[in-house]
Amino acid sequence: MALKHLILDAGLTIKRRALQCNIGPDGGISDCLSAITQLVDQVEVIGNAGMLIYLHDITACTLSEVTTLMYKYFWKLSVNQKSLVVSLIKRINQICVQVTGGSDNSATAFIARFTQKALKSLSIESRAPSPTAQGENDVNRTGDDYDFLKSLDEFVHTSATQDDLTQEDQQFWLSLFAPTGTETDMFYLGDLPGP
Repeated sequence: MALKHLILDAGLTIKRRALQCNIGPDGGISDCLSAITQLVDQVEVIGNAGMLIYLHDITACTLSEVTTLMYKYFWKLSVNQKSLVVSLIKRINQICVQVTGGSDNSATAFIARFTQKALKSLSIESRAPSPTAQGENDVNRTGDDYDFLKSLDEFVHTSATQDDLTQEDQQFWLSLFAPTGTETDMFYLGDLPGP
């Protein structure tokens, strides 16, 4: 199980690079979302088997990077892709909340708070999206096509996870990402409007 997780993470790295280079029919977005879906499926298997606590550092890095990637590209996606992204981030959050066992300082608790912040930010931004930020496929959509945003708002309002990232959260993420210089990506959500 753990080996499959590592292989999927490596595959996602390749897809993410293709996305950054705009390779593929849709710039690599579909391939990247497919790889993320497979990775989240595997993390769910690992979590259900009780093994996620043993892979906490690599899982924290992987899931936070995946969440950040989906967040950054969200407004460039089609409605169906946006719905998938919201579903995937919600699944990551739910997996992590289940595994925390009530601990506020476990790696999964930090991931849960991070994904909650991402979902809350998407919910806030969805109320007043910029016309230029909408995906190409959103032009002819109606309000009914955005039911996933209603579901997102309900999830954010009923979630028991803390709203804001704390100083402990920032220290945790710096401990994982500072040596590689990628901490700016991880704190991308910190610059967003709060509750």
